[in-house]
Amino acid sequence: MDALRRLAWSLVPFFMLMLVVRLTEDVVFGIVAGFTLGAFLTAIKPSWRNIIVAMGLILGLFIGYSLLPKFWP
Repeated sequence: MDALRRLAWSLVPFFMLMLVVRLTEDVVFGIVAGFTLGAFLTAIKPSWRNIIVAMGLILGLFIGYSLLPKFWP
């Protein structure tokens, strides 16, 4: 559990920053950045269920971040 928390504390703000930079290009990335912040805030609570949900959101952001530019011109 401590390793997941450290992972969330180190990776999620980095990806959130990348998505916020994309906010200047498209509003959709601003919404995704909001979800990233929500995942980060969920991951810092000491509950296994919240951490699993946060990791699912992070994986969803990876997939969405890589696929969205292909479908959204």
